[in-house]
Amino acid sequence: MLKRSDFIHLHTHSDGSLNDSIITIPELIQRVKNMGQKGIAITDHNSMINIPLLVEEAEQHNIKPIIGDEFYIVPDREKFFSNKDRQRYHIIVVAKNNEGLKNLIRLNNDSWKTNYFKSRAGLNMSVIDIKQLVKYHKGNIVTSACYYGIIPKLLYDNKKELTMIYDAIKQTYKDDFYLEVADHGVEEETKVFKKLIEFGKKNNDKIIVTQDAHYFHRDQALPHEVLISTRFNYHSKFKYDTYEYYLKTSQEMYALGFAEKYYKNTMEIYEKIEKYNLIKRKNSEKVSISVINESKITFLELRKIAKKIIMYYNIPKTEWREFIKGMKSAKNKIKFFQNSSFFEEINEKYNLYKIIPALLGVKNNIVADENRVIPQSLENINFPIMRKGNSFITQWPSL
Repeated sequence: MLKRSDFIHLHTHSDGSLNDSIITIPELIQRVKNMGQKGIAITDHNSMINIPLLVEEAEQHNIKPIIGDEFYIVPDREKFFSNKDRQRYHIIVVAKNNEGLKNLIRLNNDSWKTNYFKSRAGLNMSVIDIKQLVKYHKGNIVTSACYYGIIPKLLYDNKKELTMIYDAIKQTYKDDFYLEVADHGVEEETKVFKKLIEFGKKNNDKIIVTQDAHYFHRDQALPHEVLISTRFNYHSKFKYDTYEYYLKTSQEMYALGFAEKYYKNTMEIYEKIEKYNLIKRKNSEKVSISVINESKITFLELRKIAKKIIMYYNIPKTEWREFIKGMKSAKNKIKFFQNSSFFEEINEKYNLYKIIPALLGVKNNIVADENRVIPQSLENINFPIMRKGNSFITQWPSL
């Protein structure tokens, strides 16, 4: 019989996956500890912005931090940029040790330096290709990611490139290659992973069960939906198919009914992860973290959230000017926001007490001082964790 400690999450997005998740690191570590799990992987999209905080928080609570990155991947980057449809897939890379962490950072850097582009929706994006995945393989583990992963998607769509790509990844990563399955109640996902399990059995591949987590609890699905559907500065139709993309307990994961060994394989990866050799910058003190309180929340932050909610519910702009004016002059802006008759119908249905804190957490649920945590012996490697405007961020940004 499986115990709580027989499984860990290896596919988790934090608010480092910008405008894609409302999971904050301190709360995540506490949640993992309460669930009785021994470790946690962060796999933000082409971003390593939360890694220093993950390592520090996890080690303080005796939880093993696992550093990962969910990349957008293409078979060949040159063909990708010459192809107008720009079809891209997903893949997850996890650092097994310090050598792997170096290569993971280099891979992330390369994706932004050589393969940066703006999506049609205006988002800053980057990709890697198979050659880059192979080049930076030492010390790393690779998993096939969600059902939009390059292996499951090519398999399901019967694409001829599958054999070449699958062989290149498996022959390079060998025992550190895993297929990934999940169940979020999506019909297409179920079909894709059924075929992937059959494929994995045929090829003697190891399989893990994951949960593509973007929020803590099921009742946070709505705040998350508000976030992702307004990230283009208008109310888009983009939304998740179900409300199952939350950080589930081990028991909830076991209830999905996958083979027992698929859960235990997550612990095989856990055992492979060595302690990352992280040090603080010279002359720095311990990073101080504190949960943000009401007095530190600015009018502009609340106004930004109000705009998102207004966009989400398609409220005409002419109707909300008085609300903004009232909130600006109110002494307690949070209570004004939560109790305002302007949002009475929304409050009655969904409770703004849940929406507002969740969306605040995306921007700044913690306050940290200026000290940074960086990997030892990596000081001379560039750190363009993400691209901002026309310039790269070349060191750890503010936490």
